[in-house]
Amino acid sequence: VHLVSWSDAGTGAVEFCRRWPDSVRSCVFLGMPWQYRLPIGLSQLARLYLRTPLFRATPNVLAGVLIAALMGGKKIPSRSLYGQLRALGPVSRYLRYSILPCLDYTVHELSKPPKTLVMGGDGDRFVTEESMRHLANMMGAEFVPVPSGDHFLPWTSPDMVTPRVAEFIREVDRETGT
Repeated sequence: VHLVSWSDAGTGAVEFCRRWPDSVRSCVFLGMPWQYRLPIGLSQLARLYLRTPLFRATPNVLAGVLIAALMGGKKIPSRSLYGQLRALGPVSRYLRYSILPCLDYTVHELSKPPKTLVMGGDGDRFVTEESMRHLANMMGAEFVPVPSGDHFLPWTSPDMVTPRVAEFIREVDRETGT
């Protein structure tokens, strides 16, 4: 199987690789760090939010503003992203159950890493290029920076991401004879 993941879904891809290494032919990580790091004040607030019932008292508006501020960029400005987030429904639960658990996740070296490609935007405000490069080094992978790319690479930079991912998968298939 070829795994292609974006952002926090990469944690699931890593765990799949760890548990079933012989089933994974390749793995692509888009905007995935080896470890999420937020500024200290925001990190403390996020951990409080994650470990207490505080999220229940947080208005969806506030949760949406926080996510939009962290992840917005040039191609999807925070204001536009905020509107799209509100369409998801209970944004505070999305923040609590999808984004924040990743703060406690660190990628550790895999005993048998698959062929891997890591791509990341040089304008990603949520995941630093340094952290994505570190992930690539840990996996023995190539890191491909996306110029002017933000955290939403599959949507904002498909002209660079889609062909590069497709070519990577074809290369793996050629190498393995499938």
